Amino acid sequence: MCEAQGSRFLPGNEDPREYGNAAVRAGLFHRNHPGLIPRYVTMLVMIGTRISSWWAFPEARASRPQQAAGPLLSTRAERPRFRELSSERRPCPTRPEESLARIGRMESMAQPSVPPPPPILAVEDLTRRFGGLTAVDRCSFHIDTGRITGIIGPNGAGKSTIFNMVAGALPPTGGRVLFDGQDITGLPAHALFRRGIVRTFQIPHEFRRLTVLENLMAVPADQPGERLWPVWLAPRAVERREREVRERAEETLDFLTLWELRDELAMNLSGGQKKLLELGRAMMAEPRLVLLDEPGAGVNPTLLVKLGEMIRRLNRERGYTIVIIEHDMDFIASLCERIIVLAEGSVLTEGTMATVRRDARVIDAYLGGGEENASTQDVSTHGTSTRHARAHGMSTHDST
Repeated sequence: MCEAQGSRFLPGNEDPREYGNAAVRAGLFHRNHPGLIPRYVTMLVMIGTRISSWWAFPEARASRPQQAAGPLLSTRAERPRFRELSSERRPCPTRPEESLARIGRMESMAQPSVPPPPPILAVEDLTRRFGGLTAVDRCSFHIDTGRITGIIGPNGAGKSTIFNMVAGALPPTGGRVLFDGQDITGLPAHALFRRGIVRTFQIPHEFRRLTVLENLMAVPADQPGERLWPVWLAPRAVERREREVRERAEETLDFLTLWELRDELAMNLSGGQKKLLELGRAMMAEPRLVLLDEPGAGVNPTLLVKLGEMIRRLNRERGYTIVIIEHDMDFIASLCERIIVLAEGSVLTEGTMATVRRDARVIDAYLGGGEENASTQDVSTHGTSTRHARAHGMSTHDST
């Protein structure tokens, strides 16, 4: 080893340790050495050290594969290990469909399937009796999270009664209602409103003598200006909260394209505009579940298309889960992927609109009789029933 104490390193203040331990072991650097050994001499010493270790350990030579005559480095195919692995591999597919199939299998193995979210609403054996009349009879269904679900059925099937029980307007006689996995059976409407359940009505319930903007601003809960003491003791908090609510109401009016009517009294709106106002009031509550009871009733066809687009945007852009009761089959088919059919207070069937329209039981429920009754009807009665079915979007040919 080099002794640095009492002597200087070589010219240029170069540290001999940078040339490697082999050069140091060979004694090339010493305090009595007159000068720097050239670098090529150091390299020769290191090469000699490697050669000596090669011959000193024959097992190292045995572990290395024998090189054939030719270039210094063999190709990958000539290496034994590579040939062994290559023989175990499956041949590469040559057709594009085989490549896509392999990619699909690899993606399915790399990305485990995510289970669908649990239903946001579940109705289990729900029953409601009015004296001796059973309006809802042990009805059970569920509503998928983040979807638009339609509920159809003839008049008197119990659709609105189920909405009233889910929203807290009516207590059920039996059964239970689960919202997000929690039992909410019998809770009042204001408690369900705070949980995020909002409903609209067949006939709009607006504040007639308030403007359109004021109707929206009255919806959000827990506004400090609704209580006496904050008005006197914390006027700035009241003003700040009112400004936030007003901004959100203006955004809602712009979304519903009702901005020009913001200062109009609600009593002066048309039927379709009142339906849009009802939808806006539901938006102001920032709900998780919206129950729309016949939103297309009394709305002209032009405004009905606009209303349907608003409902789709609320579901797509804001993630609202929406349940619609409607008699217009074309309107509900354009919105809903899943349809639940009610008859006589219970679920008759469910599925897509194409499946529901071909179900003979649904045709029978809307016509008020089956093929046996239809064969005994006269021409005028049969024509009336046929027109009634067509008005609800049903095909009389599917009943056979």
